Amino acid sequence: MLKLKSPNFSDNLLSVKNSIKISLVYIGIIIGAGFASGQEILQFFNTNNPKSIIGIIVCAFLFGLISFCVLSIILRTKVTSTTQFFNDGTFATIINWLIIGFMICSYVAMVSASGAIFKEYFNFPQILGVGIFSAFCLIIFLFNARGIIILNSILTPIMIIGVLLLGVYKLSTAAVPTMASMQMIHQNWLISSIVYASYNVLTCVSVMTALRAYIINLRTVIISSIISFIVLLGLLLTMWLMLKTSTGNLGEIPMLTVLHSLRNFYLPLLYIAMLTTATSNGFGVIHSLPINSKISAIVIALIGVILGMLPFSGIVAIAYSMFGVLGLGVMGYILYKQIFGSLSPKNSK
Repeated sequence: MLKLKSPNFSDNLLSVKNSIKISLVYIGIIIGAGFASGQEILQFFNTNNPKSIIGIIVCAFLFGLISFCVLSIILRTKVTSTTQFFNDGTFATIINWLIIGFMICSYVAMVSASGAIFKEYFNFPQILGVGIFSAFCLIIFLFNARGIIILNSILTPIMIIGVLLLGVYKLSTAAVPTMASMQMIHQNWLISSIVYASYNVLTCVSVMTALRAYIINLRTVIISSIISFIVLLGLLLTMWLMLKTSTGNLGEIPMLTVLHSLRNFYLPLLYIAMLTTATSNGFGVIHSLPINSKISAIVIALIGVILGMLPFSGIVAIAYSMFGVLGLGVMGYILYKQIFGSLSPKNSK
């Protein structure tokens, strides 16, 4: 079983720094176009049902719990790849390729969304938005794990602070909350919480194993997980409350409808959210493929350019339906491995 040691000041400082870096990458994975647009929150959490607040708290707790389990398993077993995380063998190989499929779908969805924004809000050709976004991603890919850490260390805090500030302004000037038009995926708040959290597990495993060098001790694991829980809870609640202030059909990007007068401030935040999620998913694919990382980076970028011309909503619908069960299964496996793996004799030393 993992134990806390008595560190000196420099060890404490390094643990905190690494915890912040890891949590920012983890948050960056989750706050993609579906999250930042408000679409996922509308679909999973009924803005007219007070119990949805409980669901949001449970969901944020699951995000923190998943982070803790994945990081502590990586620390305990010293794995550096997805297949090692799932104990190698045929089962691990199958799971690895399924996760790669999901991450490619997620990456392409972000690229597609960037093209849609260029077309719908700036009247530029969609291919221009897709090309620029893919070029950004390729540059980050070529810097490997360091590029992902630097990108998320800069952009994720901007996204977090921006959403919270806009939320405070919107809620302080909003009228009496009403019910927004929506199509719920699940009516039960507990099921919604579990299913929504499970979708984000798949990318987490691949990216976090690549950040093994930053997971130096149990203190890093605990602090990072707590930060992730608190920040994601704050973002979920803020966006849920903002969506609750609007009525009628909120369209494909609900947050831009809710923040109509402030859309010029929110569009950059949405773009940042797409970029952090796209680069994390793309990096997860590159780290999981058994070929040269630079070649993988170029291939992933080209796939994004080609498939990024497909409609964003269609890609998201396919990814959700195909990989929902896989996410639940992987989350169950992580919890099982954390509980029973840490209790085994060889891990209790």
